[in-house]
Amino acid sequence: MKIDTEKVFGEVVLAAGGRRLDEELKGKSDFKNADYLFEQHNCVGELKRIQKFLDEDSEFRRKLGKYYSKWASQGRVPQPPLKFKFFEFNLMSIPRDWAEEVMSLLRKQLMSAYLENANRQLRETKKHFGMQDAYGIIFLAVEGTSWYDPHGLMTVLAQIPKGRLEAVDAFIVFNSNYDARHPAYQAPVAFWISTRYSNRPLADELTERLSILWGQEQSKLHPGPMTTHYLPHSEVGTIKFPMGG
Repeated sequence: MKIDTEKVFGEVVLAAGGRRLDEELKGKSDFKNADYLFEQHNCVGELKRIQKFLDEDSEFRRKLGKYYSKWASQGRVPQPPLKFKFFEFNLMSIPRDWAEEVMSLLRKQLMSAYLENANRQLRETKKHFGMQDAYGIIFLAVEGTSWYDPHGLMTVLAQIPKGRLEAVDAFIVFNSNYDARHPAYQAPVAFWISTRYSNRPLADELTERLSILWGQEQSKLHPGPMTTHYLPHSEVGTIKFPMGG
C-alpha cells in the first residue's frame, strides 16, 4: 500500500502545530514559497521527495560511465562487458580518490535537483514573513533510489560546504513508500534521521514531535505492533534499501 507522501506529511505538520503554506499562499504570493511554517518554534520547512532511481537518469549514468571508463583505461578496474546495462560497486570498498569523484557527482546531482531550490524557497519564505532568523529545515523523503541509502545520503550531505545553503540549519531524512531493512529486524524499517547543517542546535522538540507523528502514520501501513529504536549516527550504515549501496 502506497501513500501520498506530500498529503500525509502535511497532515503530520498540522498535527504538530505547523502551517501548510502551499494552501495558505496559493495564488497570493509572487515567489516560490517553502512548504511549512512552525511559528511556535520559529522554524520554516521544505519537503523534497527523492523519487527517481539514479540508475534511470541518463545524464547521471553517462557521467558515472565516464568515470568508470577513465578508471578502466588506467587499468585500475576491469573493462566492463560490451553490452552491460549497469555495474555495481561499493563506495566503501574502492580507493578513496574514486569514491571522492563519485561522491562529488552525487553531491552535484543532489544540489541541483533538490537542495538549491529548497534553500531558495526557505530564504524567500523567511523574508516574506519577516523571520530572517528562523530555523530552516529541509525534509528529504526517500521514495526511490538505489544510490542514496541512508549512510550514502548522510555522507553526501555532510560534504556540502558550510554556508553554501545559507537558509538551511538542518536536514531530516526519512523513507516513504520504500521499505528499508536492518539486519536485527525481520520487518521493514521506517527510519527518521536528523542532522545539523549549520552551527545552530537542532530544534529537538519539534523534530521529535514530527518523528513520532510520522511513525504513527507509517505503522498504519504494516500489520502488527511497531517498535521504536534509537540508533546512534555511527550505525546509520546498517540500514539498507533492497537495492541500496
